[in-house]
Amino acid sequence: MKGQLPLVLLADDARDDREMYAEYLTKNGFRVAEAADGAEAVRLTKQLRPQVIVLDLHMPRLGGIEATRLIRQDAKIRNTPILVLTADDTQEQEAQTAGANAVCVKPCMPATLISHIRRLLRQRI
Repeated sequence: MKGQLPLVLLADDARDDREMYAEYLTKNGFRVAEAADGAEAVRLTKQLRPQVIVLDLHMPRLGGIEATRLIRQDAKIRNTPILVLTADDTQEQEAQTAGANAVCVKPCMPATLISHIRRLLRQRI
């Protein structure tokens, strides 16, 4: 893994948002894996072991809060930093209680997203 670009798992059911953030992350020195819902995000986290997970709060099948709880319950992946994206700023506390390391309220500018991710990576060292 040493020398490899950090892997960010980006989970959002809005394809346009996912593609925009993925492109920006890639241009700023990250590898990106994408998930369309929380269940896929949990599965890919177990499989790929990303350095940071970015979860949209409201997704089909399994939302960001539930996905965060499942990740935090799994000993192999529980320490992976999680950044929750939400358009609903009233759920920030709930996301943090579930185990999110940071919350970014949408619309989240790509530069703000990068800043949050870099801070989470620094804290992980």
